[in-house]
Amino acid sequence: MTTIGGGALTQQLYQKLFDRLDTDTDQGLSLDELKAGDSTRSSDAFATMMKGLDADQDGKISRAEMAAAPSMGGNPPSGSASEAVASLFARADIDGDGKLSDDEMEAEKALRRADTLDNGFLSGPVFLGRDADGDGLRSQDEMAAAMPLRLSASALRVDVEPAQWSQIRSGPDDETVASPPVRTDEDRQRLREQFAADQAERESGPAGTIKYLTREIGGLRDKAAADFAASPMTQTLSSRLLAQILGGLAA
Repeated sequence: MTTIGGGALTQQLYQKLFDRLDTDTDQGLSLDELKAGDSTRSSDAFATMMKGLDADQDGKISRAEMAAAPSMGGNPPSGSASEAVASLFARADIDGDGKLSDDEMEAEKALRRADTLDNGFLSGPVFLGRDADGDGLRSQDEMAAAMPLRLSASALRVDVEPAQWSQIRSGPDDETVASPPVRTDEDRQRLREQFAADQAERESGPAGTIKYLTREIGGLRDKAAADFAASPMTQTLSSRLLAQILGGLAA
């Protein structure tokens, strides 16, 4: 799906990209500044970007023009596990070496986090790839062996009755987990009704997605915005964002 500009979190990343590329701080991105943002791309690619974004044709991309940049939605498509892994590498393997570095994985997580929270729902698998050989990189085989986790709304339901708490002995660092107050039958019924309502809301998004709950989405968006503000714009994330813009212009 091609969206224009994306939501607030995607916009936040675009504006951080703008700040990184605007080396002369004149509030406009020249063709040379675009080229300096990713030396692996051709001059033609950046000429296409300039032509597609420079609405007033003044030879520079302003903040407002960057905000209107088209982007390819970050949610991975549905399909088999092997197709999901191949899709992941096609978009996340920026240097094309057939493996994903920590920076490439972090860029993927940031873009997907922004996209899912902007849209209000999660789709496709969650990748839990492990660096099995300890080389600091994740190969396609390692990602495939980790079995991308396909979440379902039912998997998010946690219904812990008081009797079950007696089986929980300790928490993190062996800290004792305190048992909750004993619930009445009315309390348990209210909880069951809330769980059922949450389940229904999570399943109310587009087919094949898990919707974020109304009561949680605001806090999740605020936390992501704070994390993005505090995190540096890495070269890898910068390259991913540029690729996302180019993909949107080509769509």
